[in-house]
Amino acid sequence: MRLRCLAAALAMAMTGHGAAAECDFQTGRHIEALSDINAIRSIDVRVRNHRKWVRNGLAILTSRTQNIPADLKRNFKARVAIAYPFGTCVFDARVRQNGDWRDHIRFRGSHIERSLDVRLKTGNLAGVVRFKLFLPETRLSLNELFATEVMRDLGFITPRTRVVPVMQHGRRAMMIFQEKPAKEMLEFHKRREGPLLEGDEAL
Repeated sequence: MRLRCLAAALAMAMTGHGAAAECDFQTGRHIEALSDINAIRSIDVRVRNHRKWVRNGLAILTSRTQNIPADLKRNFKARVAIAYPFGTCVFDARVRQNGDWRDHIRFRGSHIERSLDVRLKTGNLAGVVRFKLFLPETRLSLNELFATEVMRDLGFITPRTRVVPVMQHGRRAMMIFQEKPAKEMLEFHKRREGPLLEGDEAL
């Protein structure tokens, strides 16, 4: 009984699947896989107010500023579905346009594709609450994965990164998943919580 309770507690801690989460499998049976981002098969992001989301994308694309205007990086309520080989979990989230430069948003046919900044409101994904989904060309494609792995092998703290299929309102594209530098990243690397310094890309 005690072991079953411990397994349930670990599943809740790893994935945050409680009463507010929607999961079509028993999390306690997949604790190890749920703690590994490589177990993710795909990510499906659907903004609740799709019409306003599209208008926001069009406003960014038609703006005359050199960079993406900060006032257009508004947060939108969304549902994020994470598919695993053994089932799917759905989380409430907030998403917004990510990135400073215009390579983070583009037209593809009649559809707008964009890099996303995602914050899960219910639970976490392998311990990650905040993550980014980059259009691959914004990070020189697979070079980002290579760089993070090399830096990790050298002993540096690096965000968990991988390429994953992402659906944005029914349109599929390969994107780069990367956790945001936050306390969860320090916890994953078994480091004590402390200050995180971010460099200015403009410099």
